[in-house]
Amino acid sequence: QFWINNQIHNLISIINKKKLNEFSKICFHPYNISERLSNLITYYILYKKNLTKEAYNFILYDIKILLNNLEVNGYRTGNHIINNCRALIYCGHFLNNKKLIDIGVNVFLKQNQKIFFEDGFLKDGSTHYHFLITRWIFEINSLLKLSFLIEVNA
Repeated sequence: QFWINNQIHNLISIINKKKLNEFSKICFHPYNISERLSNLITYYILYKKNLTKEAYNFILYDIKILLNNLEVNGYRTGNHIINNCRALIYCGHFLNNKKLIDIGVNVFLKQNQKIFFEDGFLKDGSTHYHFLITRWIFEINSLLKLSFLIEVNA
């Protein structure tokens, strides 16, 4: 746990000192924000850690960037949008913010036909991505059940 806490603090420190440069293009890509948010919240839930004010503000900062940069790209919309939705649902669950959950669910429901065939397989045809996305959908479904909302049937 010490290592994880140290990593979180170091990233926040780098951002606060505005020493990002080229790192920011990678660090604040919506996919990476989605992974970071989902993993941070998983960490806080599993280890029953309390959020520091610094970490809370960092999470809010990431959410704001993500909401303004969702990976919806017309007919080229791919699996990244599912990860964006997963992160919003994680954040909504963790922060008890129904609006974030609703945004995540609604974007997912609106975009899923661009990503999946009618039989449920990914349109990009990758079995690796299909496995990964299946895991994400199970996570989303579990969080929605915990939040007493709906079950996602994709």
